[in-house]
Amino acid sequence: HAKYVVLTSKHHDGFLLWPSQETKPRIKATNQTFHSERNIVKELGQAVKDRGMRMAYYYSGGIDWSFDQQLVQQRSDILKA
Repeated sequence: HAKYVVLTSKHHDGFLLWPSQETKPRIKATNQTFHSERNIVKELGQAVKDRGMRMAYYYSGGIDWSFDQQLVQQRSDILKA
């Protein structure tokens, strides 16, 4: 049986799993939203907790390709991103 869930709440592509007013500079020109209409993070977190399991989140905050296209090919590139 599963004892925990780990959710990627935001990856480098910048898509958010919750509603947000934040605009994405590289996405703005396409007139697309880059977030969920529902708060999937909250909903899943509550469902996991209700079943007595542990919840963890992966959130990529340091690199967001929707703001900057800097590729990370080696460790030193992380400081440029």
